[in-house]
Amino acid sequence: MLATCGDGYATLHGFSLNFTIECIGVDLAESEWNVTDECVAVACPPLSIPGQSGFEINGYTGGSEIGTHCGYGYECNNCYQNLLFVYCEATGPGTADWRLEGSCDGLACPALSINNSDSVNMTGRYPDIHLVTCEDGYTDGASNQFNVSCSVQNEAEADWTFDSEQSTSSSEKGEDSISWGSSEYIPTCTAVACPTLTVTNSDTLALNGSTGSTHSVTCADGYGAEGSGSFTATCAGVPSSPGNATSQWTALTCEGIYHSFLNLDPTLVLFLCLSLRCTQLL
Repeated sequence: MLATCGDGYATLHGFSLNFTIECIGVDLAESEWNVTDECVAVACPPLSIPGQSGFEINGYTGGSEIGTHCGYGYECNNCYQNLLFVYCEATGPGTADWRLEGSCDGLACPALSINNSDSVNMTGRYPDIHLVTCEDGYTDGASNQFNVSCSVQNEAEADWTFDSEQSTSSSEKGEDSISWGSSEYIPTCTAVACPTLTVTNSDTLALNGSTGSTHSVTCADGYGAEGSGSFTATCAGVPSSPGNATSQWTALTCEGIYHSFLNLDPTLVLFLCLSLRCTQLL
């Protein structure tokens, strides 16, 4: 006769699901069952509880319920009296797994917004790490990317923190009074400076500015830019590789307007140039 172990159980010897049972004679007109094995509860896989480093829960199918607290940095949600209860239950022939009543979730960090970046109303839970990327033309002073971590501030609260080793040191930033690696300091994305701009034949000879800056350039007498005597120069961010941030001026050039007179009557050219105070005559 073949016996089969139920869900969550397996044979004691050889870890099988089946074994034989025989009715054998032991004496004159007397028999008894010869059982070659027995069914025993199988073990659930070791269960780690978030925040409890090095601690594991072990158990077998049908074992007693186990109540435990969540570890440091975690809160117990949908739990009974702040205890997470776990049960080792059968999941199939020869298998078992844990069923949890409640969950251990990392403490939530408040929403974080960093201007001029891709991080707006960013949310997370301990121990989340988020990569912040500044918009083109902006930097935290050392790079256009940096990491912020949702870290535990005390047993019941979490906040976003910055690890200076992921970007630069406090001495490099000149922030000796700041407590690095704490919520007291989160980098900001600040505008990058454009190289000095000089527009020949205009009132702009040494213009400085940073991302987002604008300046009205007026061409000198007898010069223009695309049919106008003035234009607006803008310092704009340039798409950059991770770790770099650059900006450049977007500006026109002031060209001599006499070039448009090439096909006109010389007398008319002279008249126009005298009216516009041309510096050259063709």
